[in-house]
This record gives sequence, structure tokens and C-alpha cells, in this order.
Amino acid sequence: VSQTAEVELVSRNVTVEVTVNVTKEIKTEVAAACPRGHFCNAGAKFACPINTYNDVEDATDVRFCKPCPQNSGTLAVGGESVADCVCDATFYSGTSSDEAQCVLCPLGAPCDAPNTTTATLPLGIGYWRISTASTDLRRCPDGHTNTTACIGTSSASELGCQANHTGVYCRSCV
Repeated sequence: VSQTAEVELVSRNVTVEVTVNVTKEIKTEVAAACPRGHFCNAGAKFACPINTYNDVEDATDVRFCKPCPQNSGTLAVGGESVADCVCDATFYSGTSSDEAQCVLCPLGAPCDAPNTTTATLPLGIGYWRISTASTDLRRCPDGHTNTTACIGTSSASELGCQANHTGVYCRSCV
């Protein structure tokens, strides 16, 4: 908004004309007309389809909805960033970055559900790993028998050992 004022000063037969320009800045925060995860057209708001995301505001058509990286997808419509893309079943996220880098689950890890990570990597019966940060799954020496202490992640232990067992290949008693 600009305003102009003219002032005339008269003193002892001398006239001075002064022009003053006043500029006033008005800042208002306005909510985006079309939020992330959506596109808007003809006054209507549409969620980006499943397995896509839109990370910008005020998108005008479906082309703003970007596909998720390979072997990943969203669990619902309206994904707002690449972080909403999770690994498909049979893959796990082997990274801690925002972008899904989905790797095929290793032998011994029955990844039947989407959104598996290194920490939640399941262990099949007869397999063991040293920690939840490890993707090095090892077949227990007695893993082929029905007396193995390596019972997978259905037990209370995230490392695949049955109750009262711990250590390498679940061979130590607690």
C-alpha cells in the first residue's frame, strides 16, 4: 500500500512544496489453497493416488504426484513426501534416510508384510542374527531340527532365540 501526501509550507513569502511517500508493507500468511499430498483442479481437491506422493503445495494436476521409488509404495492415498513410501512385501529398507532404498529380503527372513526395516527384519525358524542392526542372518547349526533354540522372531527375543537362550546361535542358557 502506498500513500502520497503533499504539504505546502508558507513562511515569509517563501513557498516550499514537500512530497512524502509512505510505503507500508503488509505480510499475511495464507494457507496453501491446495495442500501437499493433493492436487486441485476446478475448485476440487484430489488426493494423490496410492504409491505416489506430492511434496509441493498448490499442485494443479495429477502430474505433480510423483511415483514412489522402485519396490516401494504408500500405505494410503495422499502421500506428502518420499518418506511416505515404504518397502513392499519381500523387501526391507536397508537405510535410515528419508527415501526408501528397498533391498530384497535375505534368505531366512520371511518378509511377508510391507514396511519392513533392518530393525524389524523377521527371522525364520532355524535362523539367528547378532543384533537388530545386522542383516547378516545365519542358519543355526541345528536349525534343521525341531529341537533348535533358533525359533525365529515369534519369540520374545528379537534375535530369534527361544526363552532362556542367548548368544551365538542361541547356544547359551540364561
